[in-house]
Amino acid sequence: MATPLQETKRIEKMLSEGILLPRMIVLCGEESYYIDRIEDLIVTQYIEKENRDTERVILYGADSSMSEVALHAQSTSLFAEKRLVVLRDAQLLSDLDKLKTLIPKIPHGSTLLVSYRGNLRRSKSKLFGILESLPEETLLMIESPLIRNNRDILAIITQVATRCKAVVDEAARKRLIELVGFNGSVMSCEVEKLAIAAGSAPITHELVNKLIGFSRQYSTQELRNAVVKKDKLLALKIGEVMALDEKSYPLPLILATLYDFFANLMVVHFIPPSQRSPQNIATVLGLSNSYRADEYIIAPTRYSAIHTLHILHEIRMTDARFKGAESGDYRSESLLINLLIMILE
Repeated sequence: MATPLQETKRIEKMLSEGILLPRMIVLCGEESYYIDRIEDLIVTQYIEKENRDTERVILYGADSSMSEVALHAQSTSLFAEKRLVVLRDAQLLSDLDKLKTLIPKIPHGSTLLVSYRGNLRRSKSKLFGILESLPEETLLMIESPLIRNNRDILAIITQVATRCKAVVDEAARKRLIELVGFNGSVMSCEVEKLAIAAGSAPITHELVNKLIGFSRQYSTQELRNAVVKKDKLLALKIGEVMALDEKSYPLPLILATLYDFFANLMVVHFIPPSQRSPQNIATVLGLSNSYRADEYIIAPTRYSAIHTLHILHEIRMTDARFKGAESGDYRSESLLINLLIMILE
């Protein structure tokens, strides 16, 4: 299966060579960087500028119905070779499953570009399996999973820097990953900002610290990753930032993220060590890819079964205290820090 980076390069090649795109392109996944990047390439380059008013339509899932999408997708052009219909935030469309009946009705030369933010493979919809079985000349489906390793985030740094005609030295790359983590969209914005500030000079460690180091924002995924690695300093640092900004980092969302990991870890503890292969763990936990199971290979050595059980209990108790089910002067900031200290002990 091609990576999102490889698929991006393939789309760039098709656009530069003027090749007709398939009847339908589906962009889906939990990492929005490649969804945004590929959508932007197609929206800005596929239809000639003079034809965009008539041959390019952009719809939004929250404001559209499948009948409206079908009406535009089945329309033909009398004057242009290509036509593009874009459906953004398709996950908000209530009757998205009807998409499967629309595909054969899209005329030659027309393309329906569907952007689905979320894990379509693991959704309750049966749409993914149907779409996956279609031939590539009819449908191109590109998945953009969460970024979980340095290699993939470095690929985004390189791609954005190349596009901005900037050079990022090795120390700056490492510092960017330390500060931004594995959020592709945020990393893209930060590299673009640094490229403008650097001008013709290389992007250095010092410049990264100056522009990003003091305005750092984190994601719940980064806190989860720090907890998974049992990186106490980083986890508590992120926790302190989140605890002071409840509006940006609501405690229930953080608790749900942590609970999801430890609930899965509890299941893994019941798998015999000899059977804890990435493939088997992915199957048992219902993960979309075996590489997502890698963190559960080492985690049982960091968190014993009994400690994992206690953690799950404490997460539930923290949630109850936050909701006022237990008397006491509980504030969300102290609840989060106390929970992290208990988890990382």
